[in-house]
Amino acid sequence: MSILKRPGVKRVRRILVLAVVLASAVYFVPVPTLILVVCGLIDVGRHKKIRYELIEKYFMGNGVGTWLLSPINLLADLFSYSNKGKYKLEDLPAGHRGEIESCVRAFVENGDLIKDHIARTIGQNKRCMLTFKWYKAVQDTQLRIPAFERNHRYIKTIAVSVFNTRERTSWHFGPLRFTFRVLCNLEPIDSREVFIEVDDQVHYWVDNPLFISPIDQRCGPRQVLPVHGYRPPQLFAKGVRFRRRRCKRDLGFVQAAVL
Repeated sequence: MSILKRPGVKRVRRILVLAVVLASAVYFVPVPTLILVVCGLIDVGRHKKIRYELIEKYFMGNGVGTWLLSPINLLADLFSYSNKGKYKLEDLPAGHRGEIESCVRAFVENGDLIKDHIARTIGQNKRCMLTFKWYKAVQDTQLRIPAFERNHRYIKTIAVSVFNTRERTSWHFGPLRFTFRVLCNLEPIDSREVFIEVDDQVHYWVDNPLFISPIDQRCGPRQVLPVHGYRPPQLFAKGVRFRRRRCKRDLGFVQAAVL
């Protein structure tokens, strides 16, 4: 292994790069830079457990986008209740519940068609995505489900994500807190080894095939419907949560999200 690729060296290099960038930014635009740093510290401080890994990824890894948007997210927090982390369907307004229930019902009713279509297309790939709607724009797919193509008021994105083998994804961040992600597992198996972990909160599919959170997360295997949609103002999240996707079983998984 090259010395530049060693974990310790990469960590030092990231810290040096961040220091140089911040020093330059403070010199040229001090006020905006200090505001951004303070907002980032407040945002990352909302997590239940503060680890070095969390801080490193937030300021120097895949959380940089979340950090840059932290002033917007914190402003949204001023007009919202505390983030519950996990929500039940009954926590949402009637309009949101109705659209989610309609999509989930269509997902279950067309489950066999979706599984057959996925089986023909996934091949040896570990994962594939079948998108029906992307931010209200209906996508051109061979499999057409009318319920997913309706003009929803709250739901913006509908897709099916398939995990074909054992998968464990890394910690990652969601950049904005303006939407919910609803995940519905089509065929949850009787196993405690298939779950989603969000900021140290674990959700087991076997306990409930429906998972609602202000944070983007998913875990396989098995059939799941992910849905993206606008979050009602009174349910804005109180902080972007650092979350992990973890799976430990070699099982087929289809995930669909309704937002």
